[in-house]
Amino acid sequence: MQTNIEKLEAELNALTDYDPMALECTEAKISEVPGEHRIYLYSFDQDAVFQIDFDEVLPYDPSGAAATTNDVFAGARISLSYTPAVGDTRYPDRASADKWAAGYLEMVRFSLRDAAKAGRITSKILANTKFTKAKLLERAREYRDAVKRGKEQKAEFLNSLDPATRRGLLKAGKEIRAKRNAEGKK
Repeated sequence: MQTNIEKLEAELNALTDYDPMALECTEAKISEVPGEHRIYLYSFDQDAVFQIDFDEVLPYDPSGAAATTNDVFAGARISLSYTPAVGDTRYPDRASADKWAAGYLEMVRFSLRDAAKAGRITSKILANTKFTKAKLLERAREYRDAVKRGKEQKAEFLNSLDPATRRGLLKAGKEIRAKRNAEGKK
């Protein structure tokens, strides 16, 4: 029988395979250190590694039978370890690196909650994660701004192409979206 930590690792890897930008991570891997109940979630930024620590490893059973769990995040905590490389110009001091890391961790917490609400992660704990109204409004604003910037950048890129290439890309994009919709993916 699969354990909670093994099931979460599989679900995180399925999520990053489906959409690498969902968590901005490349892979999840269970620690090989004996006695350490931890999943490492490797970020695109090689200096940042998320750790999901578990109080205990339990057999996973969707029915939640005795001595099992039906929530892969039961007794788990997520943290971020970030060590900027020497000479990293993005973060001139530790305070700015810590501020970035806190925002990145919060973004991943939002993404984990969204994935659980969508059924991609089997966790009521994650799906019911609460955020303050201010954080939710800030995230909504950032999302709207990102969508707007994305549309502007796409239009700028497409306008820089010759008409035949532009038509080909738009047609390919339409076909890909139709295929994903037919498969029930967003």
